Amino acid sequence: MLSIIPAAASFVMARNSDLEVPQNAVIATYLGSLLTIYTVAAAFWLMVRLDSREAPLTRCMQVAAYGATPVLLASVALFTPVLVLVCVITLPYVFYLYYLGVQELLRVPAHEASQFVAIALVAAFVASSLGGAGIGVLGLL
Repeated sequence: MLSIIPAAASFVMARNSDLEVPQNAVIATYLGSLLTIYTVAAAFWLMVRLDSREAPLTRCMQVAAYGATPVLLASVALFTPVLVLVCVITLPYVFYLYYLGVQELLRVPAHEASQFVAIALVAAFVASSLGGAGIGVLGLL
């Protein structure tokens, strides 16, 4: 539900500026927010499986959504382009929430949690970049 905030904020920002708004920009932003959370959850799930632990995908999804909440709430500031820095400032807090979440819900030991989160986020970033490149090649964006 919080994924609507960045879509609405970016739409209002584009409408208030002289930028030409693509026809499906709001839907693409909304789906992009959701897919990012799903990608992070999949990366957590894959990391748990590679570490020979058992954790259902629903718990990985809970950690991913819980950690993404500050960025989604901070995206209210996207009404003004300069305030995108507010979203960037929330990123260390997002990492911290992921760090706590993987310890509590995925039972990753504290001494491994920061590396676990870092590797999962890099994997999610690579998967997201490759997926975006694939969609771009197909001409869907």
